[in-house]
Amino acid sequence: MIDTLPDVVLLDLSMPELNGVETTKLIHKNNPLLKIIILSVYGEDRFVTHLMDLGVNAYLFKNVEPLDVERAVRAVVETDFYFNKAFLSALKTGCS
Repeated sequence: MIDTLPDVVLLDLSMPELNGVETTKLIHKNNPLLKIIILSVYGEDRFVTHLMDLGVNAYLFKNVEPLDVERAVRAVVETDFYFNKAFLSALKTGCS
C-alpha cells in the first residue's frame, strides 16, 4: 500500500494493457486531485479536447525535449495546467 501519492502522473496514451484514456478515468475516479500529463504521438485537436474534458492537466508530444517535460511538470504542480501549442490549438478549436 502506498502511503503517499505523487503530485503528477505521466501517462503514455498508448499503453499495452490499459490505454491512457481509460487509465485517466480510473485515476480521476479513485484520486480526483491527482494531476495527469499525457504523452502521445497523436495531435488531433478533437482528441486533445477529449482528454481535456477528462481532466488531463497537460498534453505533450513524445518527441518533446526533456526541459519541456520539466516545465510541464512544474507548471501543473504550481498552476494545475501547462498550455503548449497542442493544448492551445485544441482549446481554440473547442471554443469556435
